[in-house]
Amino acid sequence: MKNEIVEVIGNWEISLIKNVHMYTHALSVKKGEYQVSIPCEDLPTSKKTLGIWLYNLNLSNKHIEELKPALLELATKQNVLCKVYVSPEEYVSNE
Repeated sequence: MKNEIVEVIGNWEISLIKNVHMYTHALSVKKGEYQVSIPCEDLPTSKKTLGIWLYNLNLSNKHIEELKPALLELATKQNVLCKVYVSPEEYVSNE
């Protein structure tokens, strides 16, 4: 994965800067004037896997439903597994 990735997927501009601090990444998304930073880090798994946490961000259900496939598509394009958490126990994945 390149160190800095910027992609437009759907209506979202997604920016991912890898390893800003050890295994933590700077992930932000923008749609029009709306912009938010999203917690993102490597998970301790045998295969390279990103963990992305949407559930503590006070996002609308509409934004969560739009972001899940967009974030999974970004990870898939980078050939990385990804788990997008929508609650502490529930996630969607591109596994």
